[in-house]
Amino acid sequence: MLWRILFLSLCGLTGLSVYWYVWPVDVDISVVTERTIAREIVAPGVLKANRQVMITAKTAGFLSAVNVDRNDVVRKGDNLASLDSAELTHLLAAAEANRKAALSMIKGAGIERDRAVEALTFAKSDFSRQKQLLQKNTISSAAFDSTSNSLQMAEAVVLKAESAIEQARAHEEAAAAEVAAVSSRLAETAIRSPIDGVVISRSKSLGDLLPPGAELFEIVDPSTIIVSARFDESTINLVRPGQHAELLFTVTDGTPLEGKVLRIAREVDQETREYEAEISLGRLPQNWAIGQRATVKVTTESGRPGIAVPQKLVTRENGRLAVWLLRDRRARLARVELGYVNGAEIEIRKGLAMGDVILDPVGRYEWQAVRSRMSGP
Repeated sequence: MLWRILFLSLCGLTGLSVYWYVWPVDVDISVVTERTIAREIVAPGVLKANRQVMITAKTAGFLSAVNVDRNDVVRKGDNLASLDSAELTHLLAAAEANRKAALSMIKGAGIERDRAVEALTFAKSDFSRQKQLLQKNTISSAAFDSTSNSLQMAEAVVLKAESAIEQARAHEEAAAAEVAAVSSRLAETAIRSPIDGVVISRSKSLGDLLPPGAELFEIVDPSTIIVSARFDESTINLVRPGQHAELLFTVTDGTPLEGKVLRIAREVDQETREYEAEISLGRLPQNWAIGQRATVKVTTESGRPGIAVPQKLVTRENGRLAVWLLRDRRARLARVELGYVNGAEIEIRKGLAMGDVILDPVGRYEWQAVRSRMSGP
């Protein structure tokens, strides 16, 4: 009886051995090839704008009107707010009156000069006539001297009239400059937008007294919004302008936005050893805010060919990463060293060579007899 049990056990073990080690099973395989590997580099980013303007008060005054608020869309030249302008209006009226008076002085001085020129013309004619009479001994020297003195006085009057005109013109120029200065200050009481954009902040309220330089609004041009991402300096040879990028914001539904690398900064932070890259967005999130955080994933390519396999083919055996290889029609375990992860694929830095045949790891064991069949990644 015992020998029968032993015989049956031996037959069972033999059958299992034949099944385990002799009878081949069909296994999906992948053949290792070298190629340029796409890499996905992930970095944190912050939403910024290349055109962001702080609107300030150029002159002192009380805030008398506020025409826009946060999130309002504005156009270049729109009146955002106004300062009280009553005092400047009176100053402008006084400056314009001074200029008007100066213009009248110029006109009056011009009339006086014209009269002086006429008197000078008459004096010159009389002098010429008296000179001829003196040469004929018709008049005395005293009479001729009197005519000469009259000519000199007429010339002096003309010079004085021209000087008066110059003084009046100088006064008019000063008055015109005063008008321009007050007009400029008056124009500054109307605070206008220098760009097209969206108001993202408002710092003051109606009735506030504003000193020169006080901050009022901050405006962002949405067309210049980018994500500023910070990458480790080890990737600086991989990231280039024009590369595709995906941006995932922490407050969205999980759907990434499309973007591309716009430009790369030429400076590395000396403490973090990171450099900055600007990522342009194909479209903005529905609700965006300057300073909003995002995760940036840039797709790059390695500089030289390498080996990458589907992640599902990598397994962990005895605490170490490995893949199952086909060697002499049997499954053999090979330890591997991993590199970059790219979606469903992962780079193999050590442990594989071109032409190696990788097996599906499900159900594999050492020296298992296998029959290969091709599979996709």
